[in-house]
Amino acid sequence: MTPTMTCALKLETHRGDAALALIERPDFRHAWRSLHQSCPWSTAFQASPFADTWYRSYRAQFAPVVVAGWADATLTGLVLLAISHDGTRLCHVGAQHAEYQVWLSTDDRFVGAALDALAAEFPGRRLQLLFVPPGVPFTPPDRWRSRCFRRPIPAPFLATHPADTVRESMRKKANKSKLNRLTRLGKITFEHVADDAAFAALLDQIAPLYDLRQGAAHAALPFREDPLKKSFYLALQRETDLLHVTAMRVDDELVAAHIGVRSRNTVLVGMPAQSPRYARHSAGKLLFFELALLLEQEGVDALDLTPGGEYKDRFATRFDEASTLTVVFSRAGAWRHRQQRRLIDAAKRRGVSTDSVKRTLRTVRHTVSHLRPATLPLQVARRLKRAVWDDVELRIYRFPSGASMTHPGTVPVARDRFADLACYAPAERWQPTVDAFLQSATERLENGEHCYTHVENGVLAHYGWLSDRQESTFMDEVHQSWTLPPGAAVAYGFYTHPRFRGRGMYAASLGRMIRDAKAIPGLGEIYICVRADNKPSRRVIEKLGFVYDRSFHERRRFRSVRRWSTGAGESDGSRDAEGPPSRA
Repeated sequence: MTPTMTCALKLETHRGDAALALIERPDFRHAWRSLHQSCPWSTAFQASPFADTWYRSYRAQFAPVVVAGWADATLTGLVLLAISHDGTRLCHVGAQHAEYQVWLSTDDRFVGAALDALAAEFPGRRLQLLFVPPGVPFTPPDRWRSRCFRRPIPAPFLATHPADTVRESMRKKANKSKLNRLTRLGKITFEHVADDAAFAALLDQIAPLYDLRQGAAHAALPFREDPLKKSFYLALQRETDLLHVTAMRVDDELVAAHIGVRSRNTVLVGMPAQSPRYARHSAGKLLFFELALLLEQEGVDALDLTPGGEYKDRFATRFDEASTLTVVFSRAGAWRHRQQRRLIDAAKRRGVSTDSVKRTLRTVRHTVSHLRPATLPLQVARRLKRAVWDDVELRIYRFPSGASMTHPGTVPVARDRFADLACYAPAERWQPTVDAFLQSATERLENGEHCYTHVENGVLAHYGWLSDRQESTFMDEVHQSWTLPPGAAVAYGFYTHPRFRGRGMYAASLGRMIRDAKAIPGLGEIYICVRADNKPSRRVIEKLGFVYDRSFHERRRFRSVRRWSTGAGESDGSRDAEGPPSRA
């Protein structure tokens, strides 16, 4: 028992303007700093520089909530929270920006008393701390035992003082090969970014890369969905010394970057970003290696990889145990939470991950939201008819080498602007969900393909793809593969949002692809496929100067399926693509 625990514990709860007035008082800030220094599990996210900056940056969305415990004149406990202005969300200061979320305390009585106060102030709410840092002792009082749910999770660390394991990894043949391949693309530079203006410019480049990655993995677009996020990070850089920012470039192109947070004598992994163009070279991995060597020079003990994300485990030299803590203030809410956890745990034991369940639910919601009951019978009838009786012709057009383009579109089209992809939203039932679209887009970019986009009013109005030097392709429409001539490029995957059709975006996009492809040395002809019954697209293609090359056919008659191809000038059915008719 500490000396302060022999004194009565006095608890204060402040919210809104009263909480702001409290944390701005010089005597309170001195007591806060002393408590932070004496609490063994404190992190940068419970210190005043981070809390002050976040409360100011997010005052339009959240009001501060401060619970303080005093023993005589000594501050022995503190928890810094926020409540959304609509009253629906109670969270740790910093919300998702705080990698570690916890209370500060030197008095074992504080946590139970603070939970009592919060339950009285916010009945029916819950508080989730994600993640509680390693080394935090927590045994809830009996009255709270059934309403506190703590789950352990590994916390990986990469030792950087010394960084011997990193040097050993960099000497491995595979990693040396990746670095050599990257070097052949241009001059590699690695920099520690400390200048405010340089950081602001870098953040503009990091944001779309981070959104693309998070959108593909979790259907979340942190910067696009949170308009205050960028200004918060700019304020952290400008007003505190918390951020540790690094970037890797090839010539002038950003290939990987990281925004971390200094906490005690570690740097926490916060916002890693990697260009999908350089994923095959593991640019993000190479940046982490260089970061570890830099931290060694700076005398930093470790790179705290933070919980969550299997890729982090590959870098770890040791593991501690962090945890998640969910506190449900009502007993009925705690019962519901317990049942939900049982269902989730049962699914995991059967190999069903939480992420897969979430993806399935997103797909179902998307499909249901686009259902039109009045047209459903007709759609079902058409689908049944195609399953038993259908004829599909896929026409192949090529743009001859040396040909001049006629009637190019005038709509501005961007190439490989990753921020545009984050503006995607499915407009029709058959389209993929946001995460599925971004995952597919990321894979295409990693394979060296190029996206062409046009955005209006924050909506991805048009997109298309160009694959240069493609050797073969499989055409889903007719279930046939085709080996292309050497050095061929393929334009495909075009879509224009229904609200923006008829304005020449398809022609403009295809026209820019032709110009870009013609500028690539050694590239052959450009090919594009279109269904024969898609006459509007055929008119655009032919108007631009493409010439018909061949067709691939599929004919379905009940269980009999025949597939064949025809060249320009040949009669229908002259060449079977797969020998005799197949039986489905």
